[in-house]
Amino acid sequence: MARIEIELTSSRPDGSWTWRAAGARQPKGVLPGSLLPDGTKVGEVLRAEVEIDVDGMNVTSVLPSKAKKADSNRIEVVGPPERDRPPVTTDRAPGPRRDTDRAPGPRRDG
Repeated sequence: MARIEIELTSSRPDGSWTWRAAGARQPKGVLPGSLLPDGTKVGEVLRAEVEIDVDGMNVTSVLPSKAKKADSNRIEVVGPPERDRPPVTTDRAPGPRRDTDRAPGPRRDG
């Protein structure tokens, strides 16, 4: 058995649901609605155990989504207070830069 994340794509009148692998474009299969928790809606991503055989993947059970817990191991870095200074900006002259300080005439190499 393998465990994958599935996205529910639609519910059918007979109580079954179509699903696809999370992030996939096309529906992959159908699963009975009895496997899903109450209050499930279209577009929800769930963890599922699937059996893979010659005919494709069959969902055998659906697990609740993992709840995202707050990361309590983070340390907040507080910097110095903001100062009332204007930000540093740069203005560039338009067009290509030309060297106009050179005297006209032939160049000397050497």
